[in-house]
Formats: sequence, C-alpha cells, structure tokens
Amino acid sequence: MKRSRIVGLLVVAALLVAGIGLAGATGDSGTAPGTDPAVSTVDGEQPTALTADRTLNTTEAGPGDTVTVTTTIEPDIQEDNMSVVEEFSPDFGSANLVSITEGGDDVSPVLTAVGPEGVIIVLEDIGPQTINIVYQVTVPSDAQAGETYTFDGTVETDNETISVGGDQQLVVSQDTAEFDVEITSVEDSVEVGEEVTVESEVTNTGNESGTQTLAFEV
Repeated sequence: MKRSRIVGLLVVAALLVAGIGLAGATGDSGTAPGTDPAVSTVDGEQPTALTADRTLNTTEAGPGDTVTVTTTIEPDIQEDNMSVVEEFSPDFGSANLVSITEGGDDVSPVLTAVGPEGVIIVLEDIGPQTINIVYQVTVPSDAQAGETYTFDGTVETDNETISVGGDQQLVVSQDTAEFDVEITSVEDSVEVGEEVTVESEVTNTGNESGTQTLAFEV
C-alpha cells in the first residue's frame, strides 16, 4: 500500500474522531514502515507493557485462496484511545473484517477502514483484557508462484506506539493438483481368476488440472 494512501485515510479518521491521538499513525512521529517506532510518554508516565502479535492461519497460499489473519494485542491497562494500522505490500485481491473482541466479547470500533491495501481500526476505552482483531485477505487470482506479500503493522495508544510482531509474510505457492479418492463400491466375493469390479470417485481438490493413476491390489 502506498504510504500516501494510508496517511490520507488516517487524516480522515482523525477528523471523524476528534480527540483521538493518531499523530503517530499519520506520520507525525516520523516512524517509517519496518522500523522500530519511538516510544512516547504522557505527563512523565512510563510506557505500558503493550504487546501485539500477528498470526496467519497459513504462510503459504495459492492464487485465489483466502487467508485468516489474527492480530492479538495485550494491554496491561485500560487505554482511552487505540489505533491499529496494518499495511499490505503489494495489495491483496480483497480484504474483510471478521471480528474484534476483548476478552472474548465483541467490541464496536469507533472507526474501521478495510481494503486490499490495508486495515485501519480505531478503538476507545479498551483493555486491559486481550484484544483479538480477525480479518481475511484473498490472494489475487493472477498472483505468481513465489511472490511475497508483506504485512507491516503498528498499534498506537496515548502512551506509546509499537510494531506488530509475529507472522510478517505470506508466500504464493505453486498451483498443484491434489486428489481425494473414495472407493464407492466393490464386489463382496470373487473366485480365483475372476475379474473384480471396483467403482471409485476421484475429486481434484487442488487449483491445477492433472491426472491420477489408481492401482488396486487383492
């Protein structure tokens, strides 16, 4: 996602939710993607022990596949304001938000912006229980095998800004043919030397055409 596009979205977010501290997310902090962000303090207070990790249900996926991403945030205090920004490079085919929960309970965000280029979520009065943000991304149908999609995320509160750790990349896998074979019927008994009739069902569950050879032994 181009940095200017994320900045534009965050400027709009800041105008919509006046009073929410998004300065770092809009770039005022000078933090560049992939670098360690500066940690700020408010009124001399020490930063909280805020952590954030990203988990992909798979780090390899084929063209057209959908991958589920879970960002887990662990604040140790209740935060007045929290913004979560995820940038994708290159853009995915699509993205959609699945859920936001705190301690297992659904949470209503102040603002959400979800698209092929990234995710922006703004929360208020959140914590100290575990926060899980779940969203899905779909690999473009024309993605090439070996292509790498990178996730770059930050979490910002009134007290500090941190980078999201955990899984950082999704690699496009080679299209393959995969087969499920089921024996649907076979004769109960035959004499020695007689032919055996076997019926089977073969299903290609992969994303590439191919052939499957079946061999039977008695």
